[in-house]
Amino acid sequence: MSVEDSGDKADLKCIFCGKTISAKEAVRYSGALSCNDCAMKQEPVRQFNERPYYIAAAIGCLLGVLAMAYATVHAALYAQVGLSYYYPPLDLYFISLIVAVPLQSLGLYALNHSEPKRASLLFPVLGLFACIVFGLSLADFLIAGPSYVTEGHIDVFAKGYSYYPSVGTVLVLFYLGAGCSILLETGRSKIEYRSVAAGGLYLLASGLLLFPLALPPVGFIHSTMYFTALLFFSTKRDVREPQPLETLGYTPVGSES
Repeated sequence: MSVEDSGDKADLKCIFCGKTISAKEAVRYSGALSCNDCAMKQEPVRQFNERPYYIAAAIGCLLGVLAMAYATVHAALYAQVGLSYYYPPLDLYFISLIVAVPLQSLGLYALNHSEPKRASLLFPVLGLFACIVFGLSLADFLIAGPSYVTEGHIDVFAKGYSYYPSVGTVLVLFYLGAGCSILLETGRSKIEYRSVAAGGLYLLASGLLLFPLALPPVGFIHSTMYFTALLFFSTKRDVREPQPLETLGYTPVGSES
């Protein structure tokens, strides 16, 4: 005999307090039967705590802000001095990327962990690969010097081979993925200005990587991107949706009032 056929005579018990309840008093909570009072007291449970990942990403963005702001000011000051040759602080730039990009990858992983696992694992894998590329580029810079110097507004290549094009390719892929990831997540949740701004600036930064890293306007935009992403990750919280409460007839509680 079904619960609907038995009416109030059904011997039902709340899974939380064990009290005997009638069919009219029982509600469904996460697929189980409960009294309405106990169901209302339950907090949504998440098996994955996203917040630590977002904090790590915010730290990575903070490092990006500091590094890009320094590189931008460095380039602007030397541009005013008018030196014929300019060496950008690529050692600091590579060191910041080695730390900042993997930390941001953790935040992007948490942002997409509810999606198919293969897609969500893309960012940790990309972060690890980026660490290797940036580390090789740093070693290349420290051992063999910069691949180019700026003479006036012309880049003069000082050696025939370097890892720098690989750095640019990895960053373009990372920024494109980060921008699309944030904008897609924004479409699935509440749209906020900082989310749209962070996603849009990531996409813009991916295109600006085609320009020299020492160009002050480009560095300023990259600094703004990292600052906006810092605001996005530092204020990001777990999305906790309340469990729908339904009667045994699958009518949402409160809908009849």
